[in-house]
Amino acid sequence: MERRDLRVCFVGDSYVAGVGDETGLGWVGRVVAAAGRADELGVELTAYNLGIRRDTSVDVARRAAAECGPRLRPAQDARVVVAVGVNDTVLEDGRPRTTPAETRAALRRLHDEVRSAVPGAALLVVGPPAVDDDAHVARLHERERALSDEAAALGVPFVGCLTATERDEVWRAAVRAGDGFHPRSAGYERLAAILTDPVLTWLTTPTDPAAAPASAARGGRAEGVRVVGMTGEHGDDVVRIYGEGIATGDATFESRTPTWPELDAKWLPAHRLVAVADDRVLGWAAATPTSTRAVYRGVVELSLYVAQEARGRGVGTALMRAFLESAEAGEVWTVQSGVFPENAGSLALHAAAGFRVIGSRERVGLMTHGPHAGRWRDVVLLERRAP
Repeated sequence: MERRDLRVCFVGDSYVAGVGDETGLGWVGRVVAAAGRADELGVELTAYNLGIRRDTSVDVARRAAAECGPRLRPAQDARVVVAVGVNDTVLEDGRPRTTPAETRAALRRLHDEVRSAVPGAALLVVGPPAVDDDAHVARLHERERALSDEAAALGVPFVGCLTATERDEVWRAAVRAGDGFHPRSAGYERLAAILTDPVLTWLTTPTDPAAAPASAARGGRAEGVRVVGMTGEHGDDVVRIYGEGIATGDATFESRTPTWPELDAKWLPAHRLVAVADDRVLGWAAATPTSTRAVYRGVVELSLYVAQEARGRGVGTALMRAFLESAEAGEVWTVQSGVFPENAGSLALHAAAGFRVIGSRERVGLMTHGPHAGRWRDVVLLERRAP
């Protein structure tokens, strides 16, 4: 099989450079190492780390086209991952180094100049991680919204990691063990775990769908996985996987696993899918209507669960891709989803599939089971409109 010449520049700040990581890998090095698993997709990957310490979004925008252009122009498939935000919000003379408006303008400049230098180049925006300062984290939330909003306006995907790192004790401990900003190796390993699946999903999905090899059409890195229609024969496995999700405490408010007849009655007959490999069900996706009113007939809510044994293998990506294809063919124009903010993997999967965050319901439900029992929990609301 002829390999697709895929080149990617990771451009950004000290987190891109991996400052503080005694292994020298940072999150970028770990993601690139994991990309070796994409070999079966016919990809020949060349990656460039263009992270510079203390750079703000404005600094990165000034240099991105000049640095990315010569590296990407020969490529069949050119990509740029831009990751900024922490330095923008560092205080100098009592004020952040850049304003949210300046960050948005910088991202817009970077997008336009890179695409002018490398026609057809695709961009992915990665938000900032948390630091060991609550006031600074509050500023980062505002800046993450600015980055996410501008990415949406530009029509490029955005992957956030702020909430996940803010609430992750391994990340916070690694940052405290460093300089309060940059973590030690364990922190970068954690950050890579959050970002690897969405970044690799984006990298291994050709910008020209016609260029996708057959294995990519089956769902990215999920080697040997087929997505087929769900039937009653899959019911026991569907219920089992639902129960595994409930047990994590980060999938649903449900405390009791529904029966197959209950799920069968609840879900729309269309768009029910299972991912299978070696005759074993590894995950499922299904939809419920958001309203009985005819005007909302094309609006559905997605449920997608992956078996514990299959997580991190691209099964969720395969299911998501197949579900969205089914939904669009079935005249569904809006897919909605609600995700706990602690569920970084699900948020990243949705972001990579083109969902955007439209809001958050704060303290909307009381958790009655699992590690979060007794807590009032937020739910992030996501939405994807059909192209």
